[in-house]
Amino acid sequence: RTLDAPENAADYGLDAPRLTVTVGTDAGSHTLLVGSVNETTGDVYIQMLDTQTVYTLESDIVDQFPTSENDLILVESLPSISLSSVTDARLQTPQGLLELHYTEPVEEDSSAASDSASDSASDSAASDSAAEETTNWTAALDGATIAVTNDQAEAVVRDVLALQYTACADYAPASLADYGLDQPLYTLTLTYTEEIASDSDSSDASESQTTEKTFTLYLGNVDDSGSVCASQEGGVQVGLVSSTAYDALLSALADLTAAG
Repeated sequence: RTLDAPENAADYGLDAPRLTVTVGTDAGSHTLLVGSVNETTGDVYIQMLDTQTVYTLESDIVDQFPTSENDLILVESLPSISLSSVTDARLQTPQGLLELHYTEPVEEDSSAASDSASDSASDSAASDSAAEETTNWTAALDGATIAVTNDQAEAVVRDVLALQYTACADYAPASLADYGLDQPLYTLTLTYTEEIASDSDSSDASESQTTEKTFTLYLGNVDDSGSVCASQEGGVQVGLVSSTAYDALLSALADLTAAG
């Protein structure tokens, strides 16, 4: 919609624009003023600098303009780690230090399987029950062993892996204390394995080697939007983690520690 020469720019929020966008070209620069939102249509009033005509524009288009330097920063990526590659989790939480360790299941040999097949029905039922209760994860809270199921342990690890940056809160901040990251509320460290292809000079270039790596993520304050300030070991940014992912992790931690 076009409004020709409106009498009062203040009626459209253009006397003090909430956003000014300047685009430079070989022919010169052009500046767009973004004003208030029409409460009925949801459209935004805009005007080119030093002109009289006011236009309306869909707010979705305006929302794509960056409004701060942080919006222009490429958000750091957190490593992509599969659940099956995680062997240990060391999670410093307000409730204490939670340690999870995964042990590979031992495969039953053929002779054991034959002996098992010849067992009585009652022994077989007991064996099945024991197998169902077997867990490959062990857990300890402040050094004291706690009972844990595979599902509970893997839920915690899975929710740690689900934490990803949704935006950049600050780049190379002068003070981590501003984000609660000088003394993080949570320090989440995962140990995992990664397959690395062998050098082409090796005798069998198709072979790969397994190396052990660690990843640490720190969680601090909750910002005004409900997102959680975070930083990764070796990173330069303070990122934001969604409240949904954060709450899911807290719920999984509460479920595991309560059961233990």
